[in-house]
Amino acid sequence: MVYPSKPLASGVREIRLVTILPGHGDETVCCRLNTTSVDAKSLTYTALSYVWGDVKNSPEIFLQGEDEHGEAWKVTPNLHVALLHLRSPSQERTFWIDALCINQENLEERASQVRLMRDIYESAQEVIVWLGPGDVGDVAIAVDYMRSFEEASKWRVYNPHTNSFFGHPRTKAAVPIFRHDIMDRPWWSRIWVIQEVVVSRKTTLQIGDSDDGEPHQSPAGVAGSNRANAARLADGRPQAHQTLFSLLLAFRDFDSSEPRDKVFALLGLVRNAGLSPLPLPDYEVSVAAVYEDIVHYQLAAFGSLDIICAGGTNKFSRDYLPSWVPDWRKYHFAGVKYHSYDRGGRPLALHKTLASPSATPFRACGYSRPSVRFIPRVEGTTVLSATGLCVDVIETADASERYPLEMLAQFEAALRAKFGVCAAIARVYDDWYNRFGAISYGVDLSNSYSAEYWKGFDWVVDGDASNEQIDPRDSRRSEIRSGKKMTEKKEAQGKEEKKTTEEEEKQKKDETKRQKKNRKRRERAIRENMQMKNEKEEGKKKGLEKEELEKKKGDHADNDDIQKLYVAGGSLVEAYYRTLLVDRTSSGERVDKGYLARAMEPPDPYPSTSKEFKGATDLSGFSGELITSFQSAVQWRTLLITRKGYIGLGPLSMLSGDEVCVLCGCSVPVVLRRQGPCHLLVGECYVHGLMDGEAMRSIWQADKGLTRFYII
Repeated sequence: MVYPSKPLASGVREIRLVTILPGHGDETVCCRLNTTSVDAKSLTYTALSYVWGDVKNSPEIFLQGEDEHGEAWKVTPNLHVALLHLRSPSQERTFWIDALCINQENLEERASQVRLMRDIYESAQEVIVWLGPGDVGDVAIAVDYMRSFEEASKWRVYNPHTNSFFGHPRTKAAVPIFRHDIMDRPWWSRIWVIQEVVVSRKTTLQIGDSDDGEPHQSPAGVAGSNRANAARLADGRPQAHQTLFSLLLAFRDFDSSEPRDKVFALLGLVRNAGLSPLPLPDYEVSVAAVYEDIVHYQLAAFGSLDIICAGGTNKFSRDYLPSWVPDWRKYHFAGVKYHSYDRGGRPLALHKTLASPSATPFRACGYSRPSVRFIPRVEGTTVLSATGLCVDVIETADASERYPLEMLAQFEAALRAKFGVCAAIARVYDDWYNRFGAISYGVDLSNSYSAEYWKGFDWVVDGDASNEQIDPRDSRRSEIRSGKKMTEKKEAQGKEEKKTTEEEEKQKKDETKRQKKNRKRRERAIRENMQMKNEKEEGKKKGLEKEELEKKKGDHADNDDIQKLYVAGGSLVEAYYRTLLVDRTSSGERVDKGYLARAMEPPDPYPSTSKEFKGATDLSGFSGELITSFQSAVQWRTLLITRKGYIGLGPLSMLSGDEVCVLCGCSVPVVLRRQGPCHLLVGECYVHGLMDGEAMRSIWQADKGLTRFYII
């Protein structure tokens, strides 16, 4: 097939529009192309947003150029169905449709049109989202539900678990159709739809036709709030702080048949280009070169190495990428694919999903600038030469994948092996497992520690020390997992005490007068001895200095454990629980004083469903926040312990012997694996005590110099 229109003028903001001629039923679709300027004031057209779909068994339409020369032109089945539904029986309709308005075989033209994509969709009077055909009756129910969504949300109780409103007259019939027939359609996961919808003046969803020939339509924003992918569209509204890096992270799980489009489709949304011009779309260079250029751009624009933290050790066979270049084709981070239970994890170097690099809560490198060189290799790849410090070598790294709560038991075992018995760390597992279970499974909390107990872990280490050493794997854990109440043991003890008391009373009745007199004498002597002992103790206490009295206040059972020092300062227990959260709340803020105690307030097993309902994760006040923070922290990560005693969370792909390093210009430490004279980047990591610049400066002064790493 020969494209029936002449090439667009180079360097001019020209576009083509396609006019769909009138037709009926299954008649051949006839279209006419015409060339115009995207800046023309009188321009009137509708832009189509759709999924190309399968290219096999492609039907044909008739496509006519400006010189009235026409060609039979193959289109994908999905586009063909869309054209049949969009065609009017009586009048012409003008659209911009990428597959028809761009000569896809002309790579130069294709790249130049991609650069104009934002302007094309901004200039359109309307963007129609074609979701595909659907059963007339079912779609009518679902569309009615979509139209009622916004109104119902003002007065109905919303259930986030089922995406439904209680009391809606058609909820029962609409929700399955809405969730599975509409929201599971591939359009919602396509990378190009983000820009197409975000920049449009008006966006309308269309699904098939009704009996009278009118399309089933609904505002796209209404439907978009009911699916995680669609919800990201709302987050993608143009804002001044959106960088290319933040957009790539936010939408990396969206699909594209062309891997270069994972970058090119987002260029029009960037609102903070930094100090360097954005890369230009170019389909004539390799995928590896496009992805590598993003790292070069980020370094030049923002002076930050944080972007390499989105990479990993996974490789694709066709396009070899260095370990320091993130592969944007697949949704994976640090070389590990996402877990099915949670897609909420995010790189440590990013403060929020759509934040700028300067908003990171960590400064492992202080305010140092990157010192890098790019060295070409014979096989065509590039070596990243960067300066930094090797802080320590990983001694313990558990690479097995587990459900988050199961990780706590494994983490505890590793810490016991390295640092010895620590009752306070054992109680982290017991209490957190209890509280998470209470929210998820209704586990009894009668044996959980109070919020008052957990205050001792928020920089307060002056409680009484009983030096209690307990086995952290006591029988209570199995009972917690099964959800059994912890009352059986107490009931048995009560029965035994009652039996003993009855026997003593019987003995008292049977004793003689002499025996009774002797018993009373013994009891009086015991009381006198106890009184004397108490008086001596009081005398000792009065003789203590005031500071000692203050130090002894409180009833904390694990003072010795809390006082166990951590290699970077502070206590081991504080380092541990902050590591479990990567020292961040679920919103990305640094954990402040008192956070853990607030999170350990007793959960509410019966959350309110009134106006006070705050969302699916807020089932028990602050405890819901803790669960979200913990699950996000351990996403794709596992415990690491270094030879010197640092603890942290790193990528699942790290191994014992890997090095923990801090690179100049990188907000968080990274794990590097030695390969001869070079290194592989395994991924970023959280290491308690190394997340602020002060730690790097002290290590730097001790080592008296930086090391140059060659990362392949």
